[in-house]
Amino acid sequence: MKLKGSHIRNIELEIHSDKRGKLLSIEQIANGLPFSAIRSFYLFDVPFQSIRAGHAVNCHQFILALRGSVNVEHKSADEKSEIWTLSKVNEGLYVPELHYITLKDFSSDALIVIYASKAYSDTTYYSFEDLNKQ
Repeated sequence: MKLKGSHIRNIELEIHSDKRGKLLSIEQIANGLPFSAIRSFYLFDVPFQSIRAGHAVNCHQFILALRGSVNVEHKSADEKSEIWTLSKVNEGLYVPELHYITLKDFSSDALIVIYASKAYSDTTYYSFEDLNKQ
């Protein structure tokens, strides 16, 4: 199995504002998400210098910083890295299946939500080495 080419991209979400406050909606068609979210999970109270993920999965993901910030690092098959900083509540990162990512540099107040296209029990996790084998 080889790492897939990078099609990771930012997706900007529309914020609806009026005198009652602000509303942010996550919808597949309206926001251009290329998958239906089956599961969501949250990361918060992440200790200083902790690293999360460090794997690839066989499902699509959308990562959003609801509060604070986090850096998402993608490592390609040729071991080149790209880093995206998520710090705006209306700007998330779409990560296609089989892309190796690491989440790091969490701010102390970070609240991160990740939407996934598969249930936890249906998700397979791959190390970088497993993805690069052939």
